[in-house]
Amino acid sequence: MKKTIRILVLAAFAFVTVRAFAENTAIVPVPSSYPTTTNWISRHESYMAEAKKGGVGLLFLGDSITDGWRWGQGHGGLNIWPKYYASRHAANFGIGGDRTEHVLWRLEHGELDGIKPKVIVLLIGTNNTVSQTHRRKSSKA
Repeated sequence: MKKTIRILVLAAFAFVTVRAFAENTAIVPVPSSYPTTTNWISRHESYMAEAKKGGVGLLFLGDSITDGWRWGQGHGGLNIWPKYYASRHAANFGIGGDRTEHVLWRLEHGELDGIKPKVIVLLIGTNNTVSQTHRRKSSKA
């Protein structure tokens, strides 16, 4: 009897777990359709070309917060990047507006081919909190 109960509990747990993942669109890799001027696919292609050159020791990967290291006067990333990161053979693969599923798609479609960075700074998920459309259906937020 205890064995039957354990099997039923494990089966129920597996069903709930699989269902939760199936409803979470953030874990399903898809290209971005975000209507911005970021030229998403061309940026992805430029990152693949940069990766094929190799030599990346430090990789920044993510959304607009990551992307921001490449611009900004004064205290922005434009002044900080050359001082602290260029000597570390850093690359910035950030794209504004990216969500978790977009970064996963980029990774599955060649952005890391040819590189083996010692460190990856990953920032994704912020844009997944903005809209109800890509949250799990079971989410109360």
